[in-house]
Amino acid sequence: MDTKITCVMIIDWETSIGSDLLSNIEQLFERYNLAPYDGAGSVGEKNTQGIYSRVKKRLSSFLEAGNADSVFHDIRVLSEKKYEDALPFCPSALGVAWVSGARKDRKAIFYIRNDFLETEQQFISDVERYFCSHLGEFYGAVFELSADLGPAYYLSSIVTASSQLNFKPSAEYKERITRWRDNINRGNYPRSGFFREIYPKNYITNAHLNKKFKGVDLKNFMEQNGKLEKTSFNPNVYRWDVLDANRNNVQNILEESGIILSSKFVTTAN
Repeated sequence: MDTKITCVMIIDWETSIGSDLLSNIEQLFERYNLAPYDGAGSVGEKNTQGIYSRVKKRLSSFLEAGNADSVFHDIRVLSEKKYEDALPFCPSALGVAWVSGARKDRKAIFYIRNDFLETEQQFISDVERYFCSHLGEFYGAVFELSADLGPAYYLSSIVTASSQLNFKPSAEYKERITRWRDNINRGNYPRSGFFREIYPKNYITNAHLNKKFKGVDLKNFMEQNGKLEKTSFNPNVYRWDVLDANRNNVQNILEESGIILSSKFVTTAN
């Protein structure tokens, strides 16, 4: 059984949510009548993992240890692990993985099982309310992922492997997440007008709209190949929705432009 999860991914944000992160995570969980069950985190050489109520204070101290946009933090919070069909990488109904530090390290993913989901738009709205509205400009996406790939691992460009999985990630999948990781480490930051992939829903900035593509602003191409509108929480963040029926075509057209960071055509930082 291939269990599907809905993910909201946020990358390369402008401003930090700081020590309010845990409070906002708890509010998100409460929206779905769930409680944070498992918590894990690290800052520098310090780390902790265990029942959330027992490690929350230590996680808070990690977030308060310094400026969250300069000190590397890795925070993970999950609801109760009770779904054996999604072992070992996504056993919870709801989860959050949040990494902060240098610009290349800023990334987060919020994910929920589709069979637990009220509506996709409700989940998107909740993440926007508790997180996106606090981050200034950022790049992001909404998409569906197989639980076997592990959303936190996908976020961090790690290829999952386990004897419990019914399939193995393809060579192309491995190559694309590796190229994405390598390109962002070279300084090709998404908020500067790059994409990780072309997803069903893409959060973008003015840098994307003003990017030149075939001699004109990329905005023209976006308007012709999807729905483009400003978000309600930040006038400088836009959402570009691309229909599934057209997404592969759009991706193929944009691949050779060098603005998709998982492609083989990206060569230099811009």
